[in-house]
Amino acid sequence: MSIKIQKYKKTRQSFGRAERKTRKHNPWRSFFNLVGVAVAGFLFWMIISWISSTGFFAVDKITVSGLNYLTQEEIIKPMNKAKGLNIFRLKAEDFEDELKKLPYVKNVRIYRELPSELHVIVKERELLALVNTGSSLIAVDIEGNLVAPPRKGNVYDLPIISKSGEDNKNLHQAVDFLRAAKTFSPEVYAKISEVKLSGKQGDIYAFVDNSAKPVLVGRDNYKEKILKLWLLMHREEVDFKSFASVDLRFAGKVFFTRI
Repeated sequence: MSIKIQKYKKTRQSFGRAERKTRKHNPWRSFFNLVGVAVAGFLFWMIISWISSTGFFAVDKITVSGLNYLTQEEIIKPMNKAKGLNIFRLKAEDFEDELKKLPYVKNVRIYRELPSELHVIVKERELLALVNTGSSLIAVDIEGNLVAPPRKGNVYDLPIISKSGEDNKNLHQAVDFLRAAKTFSPEVYAKISEVKLSGKQGDIYAFVDNSAKPVLVGRDNYKEKILKLWLLMHREEVDFKSFASVDLRFAGKVFFTRI
């Protein structure tokens, strides 16, 4: 049995060597493969050159979305430089960086819509209040950044932060309070017409409701104080409108005077 197997193996090896000997190298095959690759590369280069130079892909329309405070014209004006440029060769990042310099703009993304349209999506800053500097109003966003003077009528619906001092060292206290109000109780935030910084410690007075009822908030623990104020407004046995003033400074307690 072992002798037959060895003969079979030798026969198979001899057949494999004979088969390899019969294969001949065809130089034309390599030549045509090389020509095919060259032609494909040339056609690809021609297509890319045409796409990047033809007027078919020249920008001729710009649309804008996401605006609340800024106008369409303020975004379109710096974008007009993109008109006529090839949509593929246009550097969107350069235009995005330029638009981010505008007040109220937090972020910008520019999308290409073939064959020739650009769509600009603007994310504006989330405004929190207006700071009364004494001579003018400056909008401040929810992160505490002073943005710019108000631009539209709906900005004037924001609460006003009035300062008793000449510096901004206590401004962050008012921003922290209003941010907490907007986060934990948008209803309370909507009823606040003014926040005043008073005293050396920067104690906060919030003027609430249509009657501008003074609410002494103090400092810190704003979440707890906002929830206390919300409960006070909604307790059936308590007529909030009859209060002349409210003091929320003390933990677990609320003091008030009546009209």
